[in-house]
Amino acid sequence: MRFAGHAKIWYVIVSIAMTILGIVMVVHPSVTIDMLCIVTGIVLLVGGIVKIANFASHSSPAFRFDIVAGVVLCVIGLLFLLIPQTMASILGIVFGVFIFVEGAFRIRTALDARWFGLRLWWLILTAAVFMMLCGVFIALFPFSAESVLITFLGILLIIDGVQNLFNAIYTTKMKP
Repeated sequence: MRFAGHAKIWYVIVSIAMTILGIVMVVHPSVTIDMLCIVTGIVLLVGGIVKIANFASHSSPAFRFDIVAGVVLCVIGLLFLLIPQTMASILGIVFGVFIFVEGAFRIRTALDARWFGLRLWWLILTAAVFMMLCGVFIALFPFSAESVLITFLGILLIIDGVQNLFNAIYTTKMKP
């Protein structure tokens, strides 16, 4: 149980970091793409490690997709750190796919929350569908202006970070 408590704390910390990164991107969209790639790589790598730890520390079916999401986040995070120039050229597509996949996994979390009898499961579902739609939009129509892309991605990171925080607090109350 102690490991699970640490994993939840790290999950909350990463969620807050994502939210702060999103706020910085919205407030200062002129941040360089290289800096964005490095910070994104670090946040994704740490987030992936936390998701893998979350999976390892919970027996609840609500966390069964964390291993897949964790590995994907680690791989993408490493790519952002190792080849930032290449990743910058496909940033919109990568973020779009990431946001879509996160939303897809959250649909399962919402359905699990419903199955466990949590009343606010539909909020998780609504946010998940919204994230999936935004992911498709970003992947299909990457913005040509860097500042518009950074601002939009910042808004999505804020939403994703807040939703992660909500999920960490709300869904950990579930009992298998």
